[in-house]
Amino acid sequence: MGLTARPGRLGDITSRQWKSGTAAWLGWLFDGLEIHLYTLVATPLVVHLLGSATSSDPAVKEKSAYIQAAFLVGWALGGAFFGRLGDRIGRSRALSLTILTYAVCTGLCAAAQTWWQLMLFRFLAALGIGGEWAVGAALLAETWPRAWRPLLSAVLQTAVNLGILFAASFVTLLSFLPHPPPDRWVFLIGVAPALLVFWTVSYTHLDVYKRQTIDAFDRQKQIRRSPGRGLLDDIGQFNRADLAEVLSALL
Repeated sequence: MGLTARPGRLGDITSRQWKSGTAAWLGWLFDGLEIHLYTLVATPLVVHLLGSATSSDPAVKEKSAYIQAAFLVGWALGGAFFGRLGDRIGRSRALSLTILTYAVCTGLCAAAQTWWQLMLFRFLAALGIGGEWAVGAALLAETWPRAWRPLLSAVLQTAVNLGILFAASFVTLLSFLPHPPPDRWVFLIGVAPALLVFWTVSYTHLDVYKRQTIDAFDRQKQIRRSPGRGLLDDIGQFNRADLAEVLSALL
């Protein structure tokens, strides 16, 4: 006997589960796109912002490194911040905020006039990108059957790589235009598709973690202490079924 159950039929998946899966997959897709957009135009863009004559200028490499470092820090912080936020307001709402964050801030990169403005916008965009990775994965884990989760993890990874491929294809197509636009304008592509995902997530009301944990603990709020009632008596009212419900939402 295998250690994990085999996935059931696709026909057993509900429409809301399909919506949550689609929203998370598209979110990861555009994560990959927005991550790679900067790497494709980083050198000429930083050269322009610094007013350097050539990309061999040490200041170009230094400031490019700062910008990329800020992005990585924001990515890590975003996963922690929006992961915690999802525990409080629900996964779908948190996912919507992550997508809106990186959509707007990636678009603002096109308006950067100095290298530190670009660094700031990339940092803020990374908060949303890191948050989407964490919240999107959690949303799928909480809304799809357990047997599907290993396969879904692999499917999410395909989205990131496709996003990188789309970014490279888009920038390549722009280079073939008779009059290619400035490098900074490639960031605008990160706005439109992300807003499409934001629309999709707005119809995904599957905050299982929030609903299960709040329902379990709210039942305990109904217990009213009598004058002779102690703390141990209240703890005893939290039965095994309630504990199992909370643990299932956490895992």
